[in-house]
Amino acid sequence: MANQNAAGNQGQVIMQQQIGIISEFKFNMDWDNYIERLEQYFIVNSVVDEKKVPLLLTLVGDEGYALLKNLCTPDLPSTKEFKELIKLMSNHLKPKPNIITERYKFKERKQKDDENISNFVASLMNIASKCDFGTNLENHLRDQIVWGIRDGAIKKRLLGESDLTYKKAVEMSTAMEAAIKDARQLAVGSEMVNVIRNRDKKECFCCGRTNHQIKDCYYRNATCNNCNRKGHLAKMCRIKSEAKGRYPEFQRETQQKKECSNFRGRGKSSSRGHFNLRRATSNHAIREDEATGTQQEPFEDTRVEREPTSGYSGYLFNLNDISVNVVDSYKLKVKVENEVIQFEVDTGSNITAMSYNDYVSNANLNQLKLSSSSNTFKSYTGTPIIPEGIIYVKASYENVTKKLPLFIIPGGAAPILGREWIDKLNISLTIGNVNEYFNAENEITKIMSSFADVFSDKL
Repeated sequence: MANQNAAGNQGQVIMQQQIGIISEFKFNMDWDNYIERLEQYFIVNSVVDEKKVPLLLTLVGDEGYALLKNLCTPDLPSTKEFKELIKLMSNHLKPKPNIITERYKFKERKQKDDENISNFVASLMNIASKCDFGTNLENHLRDQIVWGIRDGAIKKRLLGESDLTYKKAVEMSTAMEAAIKDARQLAVGSEMVNVIRNRDKKECFCCGRTNHQIKDCYYRNATCNNCNRKGHLAKMCRIKSEAKGRYPEFQRETQQKKECSNFRGRGKSSSRGHFNLRRATSNHAIREDEATGTQQEPFEDTRVEREPTSGYSGYLFNLNDISVNVVDSYKLKVKVENEVIQFEVDTGSNITAMSYNDYVSNANLNQLKLSSSSNTFKSYTGTPIIPEGIIYVKASYENVTKKLPLFIIPGGAAPILGREWIDKLNISLTIGNVNEYFNAENEITKIMSSFADVFSDKL
């Protein structure tokens, strides 16, 4: 009885000395990893060599033992050494990789877009374990980190290190990656602060300032000098006319009544003429829409002799409202596709235009291809005008003939002759080739000069 108790106690002591648990091998497990754990189990539990083969054959399970038995034929697995059995299973389950193929995979491995540097290095080390680099392993890892790293700034920093090692490359690249990530987060935070600040600086509807809200505005009950309504100042009035609100140049002209353009030159007649042409304020005036991105020309001195502007400014004017009331619009005849057409001179416009009605009814022009135009215009009152298209015509004036663009616009307004055609056809505007201009103020001045005694204030 005592012997049995002693044997029981001895068996219990042996079980207590066992450290760790090794499960049965399954074919879905990694064989190399399993054997590494098994060898560590043998070491920690001081398993002698005579017991290693029996333990292995027990732990590989039914399928594993059947495979080992086939690999050992005609011998039995129990007659082999532990290392022989391991080698047979390793060669069968995990054939030795092709070193050239594995090294090719290693050289082609680069950091992925969603991969951090630590994971990238770990993947390189895994591939390198099959490349048989030997003592040059760290040199190869270092070179591939520099080659495959995604961030250009980190790559340049590593290339600038003359004594770069594998360990140093890993430390520097991971540290820089963390710093860049932190900097980006700080930048995003700063942008959010700026967005909030910009939102706070919303323009007050009443006075236009940005340092307060509408409900706190001092001018909340002020009366507008433009529309006579309460709630805003005149500068914030939305009922302003297009001339005041969008074209300050017109407002300056109304106030000053001085700006004008001088036209000098020689026409068909030998006489030389000079007259003042005030800019038009006709409701036919249209300008290019801001949405097209075309730069708008300011109102300048529009002498015909000046250099033509490049591109199309988009300003079109019908000169029906010029100077004194006794003067009609200035007209000029130009031959277009062998047909003489009368145009209204519009030196405020850079383009020449014709109405769609005139285009359709003209047998010579309606045969020409109407190409689409990306230009968009607005009338002087703000009404959008989209050209029907553009045609390229043979235009002639005196002895000059050119191939020029002619915009076709909706409606039935008279044809407009702009600066481009005036310049390209070498047209000089004079009293001889446009409607005669009668300047009442000049005539009165002449009369008063001729009869100075009559108009003198002396007795």
